[in-house]
Amino acid sequence: METFHHIEPREKFVSKLSGLLKENGTLIISETNAINPLHQLLMLKIRGFKTLGKKIDANGIKHIYGIERLISASCLKKTLSKNGIGCQKIKYFRIFPF
Repeated sequence: METFHHIEPREKFVSKLSGLLKENGTLIISETNAINPLHQLLMLKIRGFKTLGKKIDANGIKHIYGIERLISASCLKKTLSKNGIGCQKIKYFRIFPF
């Protein structure tokens, strides 16, 4: 829940998901409304313009992660579709109408 925006590289992750999903399987992704201007301002205040971070683990392996790198539903749909995951239904739940 609300973790997809931290996963990098996204394309590689979605490609792996594509191989794990059964035919006609269901994938549920819950994310923050990326087109909400108030939320975008909050994220800008938290992270600035830096949207990718790097960490080196105990084994010296570098890991890249997204820093509150929000994604809109349409962009998510394109990313999934590029990797063969069809989006039959995208459902939205919004508290505020933007």
